[in-house]
Amino acid sequence: DVSANMKSLSALEQSAIKLQASGPDLGALMRTVGLDDWPNEPFDVRAEMQRSGKLLDITEAQMNVAGIRANLTAEMSDFPHLSDGRANINIQGENIQQFQDLLKLPDSINGNFSLLGNLDMAEDGSNTVELELVTDLAQASLSGSLGKAPSYDGSRFEFQASGDRVGRLLSAAGLEGRS
Repeated sequence: DVSANMKSLSALEQSAIKLQASGPDLGALMRTVGLDDWPNEPFDVRAEMQRSGKLLDITEAQMNVAGIRANLTAEMSDFPHLSDGRANINIQGENIQQFQDLLKLPDSINGNFSLLGNLDMAEDGSNTVELELVTDLAQASLSGSLGKAPSYDGSRFEFQASGDRVGRLLSAAGLEGRS
């Protein structure tokens, strides 16, 4: 069930979309639009969003597939740039391995996980970013501030990771041997 209201399909700069879709095979659906590597699992997707010029408002975006639940809300005033925006994401799953091909993860990355993310505005007008990842392997967090778009020069982040198998997680992220 999809409803959309837009002035031009080519630009999508003035649009309102409300989407609800479910089916037996997300992988087959995604391949019809040229996107490979999605799991061949039942899915349920719901989204409601509006765009007016550079303002993008994602009131609700939810996806459930292969034991993974994802929720996103966002208000971006300078879309497609992240600066001057707010967003929250929450992804939780029973086994990240279902998305191994899509995310290009090694076989050693598997099990339960959760990812919480927040983009917000600080009192000084800068954007703050916070991400927290918890897996069966390790826990990791990233926090900091974004510089101004489009280059994001001046961005500063702090990364922390801990856990018995943190080396596997860092290796999969390409951060092995860095400090």
